[in-house]
Order: sequence, then structure tokens, then C-alpha cells
Amino acid sequence: MLSVVVLICSIATSPADCRDLTALQVVSGGEARTVASCAAHAQESLARAAIKPAPDREYAKVQCLHKRETP
Repeated sequence: MLSVVVLICSIATSPADCRDLTALQVVSGGEARTVASCAAHAQESLARAAIKPAPDREYAKVQCLHKRETP
């Protein structure tokens, strides 16, 4: 099982440095069985929460973490 996490990060933060401690917002997307369903759950979570990265200032990064990796 995978935990779905969506991070909203500043474009000043490199994708490698974008993680839960550096993100502007962290959205939990629940659980998924596959990486493909993880991506779908991430999109659903952003839509449900009405969160949209600000153009030219933020970006979204999706993490699909195995349960034992979840922070």
C-alpha cells in the first residue's frame, strides 16, 4: 500500500529539496495500491481541497510512499 502526499513548493525550492519540511502546503491524498492510482488520488486530493499552485510561483510534487516510509 502507498500513502499519497502532495507537496506545494515554491519555485525557489528545487524539486530535490521539496519535501514535507520545506513545502508551503502538504496535502494527504489517502492511500493507493499502485503508482498509477497514486497519481490519480493526488489529482483528486488537490481538486477536492481546491488547492492550485500559484502560476510562476509554486509547483506541485507528488510523493507515493510505501507505508513504512511515511513521515
